[in-house]
Amino acid sequence: MNDKRLRIYLDDHSALMVAEVELIGRCCWSNRNVTPGEFLQTLENEVKAQKSIVHDILHRIGAKNTIESRLKKGASGEVAE
Repeated sequence: MNDKRLRIYLDDHSALMVAEVELIGRCCWSNRNVTPGEFLQTLENEVKAQKSIVHDILHRIGAKNTIESRLKKGASGEVAE
Protein backbone atom coordinates (compact mmCIF):
# COMPACT_ATOMS: atom_id res chain seq x y z
CA MET A 1 0.00 0.00 0.00
CA ASN A 2 1.16 3.53 -0.76
CA ASP A 3 2.34 5.16 2.51
CA LYS A 4 1.18 8.59 1.37
CA ARG A 5 -2.36 7.36 0.76
CA LEU A 6 -2.36 5.40 4.00
CA ARG A 7 -1.25 8.53 5.89
CA ILE A 8 -4.01 10.60 4.26
CA TYR A 9 -6.62 7.98 5.13
CA LEU A 10 -5.40 7.72 8.72
CA ASP A 11 -5.26 11.52 9.10
CA ASP A 12 -8.86 11.74 7.88
CA HIS A 13 -9.93 8.91 10.16
CA SER A 14 -8.18 10.53 13.12
CA ALA A 15 -9.89 13.86 12.48
CA LEU A 16 -13.28 12.15 12.33
CA MET A 17 -12.59 10.38 15.61
CA VAL A 18 -11.76 13.70 17.26
CA ALA A 19 -15.18 14.99 16.22
CA GLU A 20 -16.79 11.73 17.39
CA VAL A 21 -15.21 11.98 20.84
CA GLU A 22 -16.38 15.59 21.18
CA LEU A 23 -19.94 14.72 20.16
CA ILE A 24 -20.07 11.63 22.36
CA GLY A 25 -18.71 13.65 25.27
CA ARG A 26 -21.46 16.25 24.93
CA CYS A 27 -24.14 13.57 24.61
CA CYS A 28 -22.67 11.70 27.57
CA TRP A 29 -22.77 14.84 29.72
CA SER A 30 -26.39 15.49 28.76
CA ASN A 31 -27.36 11.90 29.64
CA ARG A 32 -25.00 11.28 32.57
CA ASN A 33 -27.71 10.12 34.99
CA VAL A 34 -29.55 7.75 32.66
CA THR A 35 -28.74 4.46 30.90
CA PRO A 36 -27.68 6.03 27.56
CA GLY A 37 -24.99 7.91 29.49
CA GLU A 38 -23.34 4.64 30.50
CA PHE A 39 -23.39 3.39 26.91
CA LEU A 40 -22.00 6.68 25.64
CA GLN A 41 -19.16 6.59 28.17
CA THR A 42 -18.20 3.11 26.97
CA LEU A 43 -18.43 4.26 23.35
CA GLU A 44 -16.25 7.29 24.07
CA ASN A 45 -13.57 5.09 25.65
CA GLU A 46 -13.65 2.74 22.64
CA VAL A 47 -13.28 5.59 20.13
CA LYS A 48 -10.38 7.02 22.16
CA ALA A 49 -8.70 3.60 22.09
CA GLN A 50 -9.16 3.40 18.30
CA LYS A 51 -7.73 6.91 17.94
CA SER A 52 -4.67 5.84 19.92
CA ILE A 53 -4.16 2.90 17.56
CA VAL A 54 -4.41 5.18 14.50
CA HIS A 55 -1.84 7.57 16.01
CA ASP A 56 0.46 4.62 16.74
CA ILE A 57 0.21 3.44 13.13
CA LEU A 58 0.92 6.96 11.87
CA HIS A 59 3.98 7.10 14.11
CA ARG A 60 5.16 3.68 12.89
CA ILE A 61 4.97 4.68 9.23
CA GLY A 62 6.90 7.86 10.01
CA ALA A 63 4.08 10.31 9.37
CA LYS A 64 4.80 13.83 10.50
CA ASN A 65 2.25 16.32 11.80
CA THR A 66 1.48 17.83 8.39
CA ILE A 67 -0.31 21.09 7.70
CA GLU A 68 -3.24 19.10 6.32
CA SER A 69 -3.37 17.09 9.53
CA ARG A 70 -3.36 20.23 11.69
CA LEU A 71 -6.10 21.80 9.56
CA LYS A 72 -8.28 18.70 9.83
CA LYS A 73 -7.80 18.56 13.59
CA GLY A 74 -8.58 22.28 13.89
CA ALA A 75 -11.71 21.89 11.81
CA SER A 76 -12.85 19.02 13.99
CA GLY A 77 -12.19 20.92 17.23
CA GLU A 78 -8.97 19.30 18.47
CA VAL A 79 -6.42 21.65 19.98
CA ALA A 80 -3.07 21.70 18.15
CA GLU A 81 -0.22 20.09 20.07
